Amino acid sequence: MSKTQEKPLSIMPLVIGAVLVASLLGFAFWRMSSHNAPSAVPVAQVQQSAPAGNEDAARASMPRISVADLKAHLEKGDVTLIDVRDADAYVEAHIPGSMHIPLARIEGEIPYLPKGKMIVTYCTCPHDEAAADANMILAHNGITNAYALAGGLGAWQSAGLQLASGEK
Repeated sequence: MSKTQEKPLSIMPLVIGAVLVASLLGFAFWRMSSHNAPSAVPVAQVQQSAPAGNEDAARASMPRISVADLKAHLEKGDVTLIDVRDADAYVEAHIPGSMHIPLARIEGEIPYLPKGKMIVTYCTCPHDEAAADANMILAHNGITNAYALAGGLGAWQSAGLQLASGEK
């Protein structure tokens, strides 16, 4: 009988595979740490300090701006005002000069927001929940100067200020 010779196993594919796996894991950890890096923004610090799953506490701690302060900033032209409600609500009534970006689309619109201006979001929720959620999204994406309008559209209207209707 003839004896078959066994070929020695090459360890090169194993080494390449191990390097590839290590590289992918390193990249994944790097991406996770860069997205969760603490920011110098008080909003992000408050958001990180809120207990996991306690969204109400995080929303309540988001910075707010009063109607009077917003009005002053609008007169100076140094603010971007965003209505985060649905399209029907925006068309029915909104603050003049506001942009309409529904909450569900806010993250996708971040690259198009004016840089260097204060951003104020508003809604008609009882405790400004949608506006605060929008600001949490903005803060998570590095926007450090976002505020929710305290009392939302209702507070604006209660102050006797003008409303607009229809689309821009």
